[in-house]
Amino acid sequence: MRITETKLGEFHLHKWRYSLVDKPYPKPFEYMKVPNPLVLACYGFVGSRVEGAAISRIEAAESIRKMHS
Repeated sequence: MRITETKLGEFHLHKWRYSLVDKPYPKPFEYMKVPNPLVLACYGFVGSRVEGAAISRIEAAESIRKMHS
C-alpha cells in the first residue's frame, strides 16, 4: 500500500459550541475488524480541544502505516 499526497480544493472546520468531552476514551483511537477494518479517531478519544483530534488522527494514521509497511 502506498500513501500519496492529496491536494484539497476546499477545507471546512466546524466545532459545535457545546460539544465538550466529559470522559475521554482511554485510547487515542480504536481499531476494529468488522468485517472490514475500521479506525475511529477524533477529539473524543483524547480531549475536547482540536489538539486532541490531531493527536488521535496522527496516532491512528501511524498505526495504519505500520500495519501496511
